[in-house]
Amino acid sequence: MGAKGGSLLGSPRRTCSQERATEQLKNSQQRQALTETFAAVGDLSANLLHQLNNQIGAIPVRVEGIWDKAGAQIQESPYLAKNLQKIQDSAQNALQIVRQNLSILRPRASGMVSLGQCAGRAAKELGLEELVSYELDVPPVYGDFRSLTLVFLNLFENAARAMQGKGHILVVGKASEKRVVVKVADNGPGIPLERQNMVFELSSDRSRPHNLGF
Repeated sequence: MGAKGGSLLGSPRRTCSQERATEQLKNSQQRQALTETFAAVGDLSANLLHQLNNQIGAIPVRVEGIWDKAGAQIQESPYLAKNLQKIQDSAQNALQIVRQNLSILRPRASGMVSLGQCAGRAAKELGLEELVSYELDVPPVYGDFRSLTLVFLNLFENAARAMQGKGHILVVGKASEKRVVVKVADNGPGIPLERQNMVFELSSDRSRPHNLGF
């Protein structure tokens, strides 16, 4: 009886230890499977983006080629000029939508990021290099390059739309010991008071590729 009692007392301890080990192994396997799944989805989205970028990206190039070869004839037809511009704009918007949505599927690669490079990439993607100037003498910050670039994309897009493609955008950064503060200003009309609470809402305007703000 005593031997059996000793065996019974030791058994629950071994069982608990085994259960913990099994649970840890299971969690580890699940994390590994999740990591592999995200990696596979990231590869798929990157390949899809590459293919779509090649196909859709060729449209604006072809439109520009048409303008180069038949610009005089197109200018004589407001209908042709207007619709070629719409084709070009639609292709560029489609690319932005694809990039925005597929970027969600790609794993974020956080690290030390230059805010100047993020802002510069955003201005280049929107074709606003000539409208944007910088006072960004700040150290790199820890974050995801694409996510931070999308922040500047939205701010620049809002400003450009408000200024109707004319005006000036200024990006100013200041660094302290614990943080970096960046301000984006423009000389447009500003946001009406009654709409300021809508700045961070998702947009319902399908013409806005980044779907942020009003």
